[in-house]
Amino acid sequence: MTVSLTIDYSNGAHKHFSSIPWAEDLTILGAIQASEINSKAFQGNLGTETSFGFNPAERKSNLLKPGDHILIKLSDAG
Repeated sequence: MTVSLTIDYSNGAHKHFSSIPWAEDLTILGAIQASEINSKAFQGNLGTETSFGFNPAERKSNLLKPGDHILIKLSDAG
């Protein structure tokens, strides 16, 4: 069982991760961290709680089910 992730760079480029292993209690953030962008585990900050809609008090709403697809759309805020 897997989940998938697409990163849309808003410039026509996309990066797809189609087989991220699903496990019980896998969150959106966990799937992003498991994508191993640039062949290494992500170790930076993803921004504030509101930038990705993550709220630790609402962990249950961030849980993934097998087959879920996550889309991250990046934009130039500058």
